[in-house]
Amino acid sequence: MSGAAGPVSGAATVTVEVFSDVVCPWCLIGRARLERAVAAFTAAEGAPAVDVVYRSFLLEPDAPRDRDGSMTEHLVERMGVGPDVVGRMMDRVAGIAAGEGLDVDLSRVRAISSFDAHRVLRLAHDRGLGRPVKAALMRAHFVEARHLGRAEELTEVAAGAGLDAAEVEAVLAGDAYADAVAAEGAAAAAAGVSGA
Repeated sequence: MSGAAGPVSGAATVTVEVFSDVVCPWCLIGRARLERAVAAFTAAEGAPAVDVVYRSFLLEPDAPRDRDGSMTEHLVERMGVGPDVVGRMMDRVAGIAAGEGLDVDLSRVRAISSFDAHRVLRLAHDRGLGRPVKAALMRAHFVEARHLGRAEELTEVAAGAGLDAAEVEAVLAGDAYADAVAAEGAAAAAAGVSGA
């Protein structure tokens, strides 16, 4: 959305596609900033509607659905740095998030696979609920420290954001949307999207 000085004339709807992960703290911060910018943009007289479409990007594609240990321990092992360095990094991210009105404690979150969460998000997108479900999943992960690697947690969070619980359960019981999530991940990689 850079370079736009004012409303886009002649367009009924502007579509913004964003590759992001529900377990990425920078994506959480970016989503808050984008949603605020969209609200300000669309408040202008004559501004077109903005449709934000969140696409799947897995920050850590090889992450397990469940993992023992804290995020601090995981990052120490993954990055090869000490816990004090990881602690300072987490504090910095939490401070930036707080500036966006987000109360996060990264030491409480789990470093788990977000693949199933993205499958639920594809369902949400098909039902016109992509944005509220994305927000609910990120809040559940970062603020409430819920375990999004577990089907019952995902179902409860998604149903709380408006999806039909039985539909979510059906998606999670099979492999629905797995190909779509993989395809979006491949498109992200082809476009040069990375977590680095």
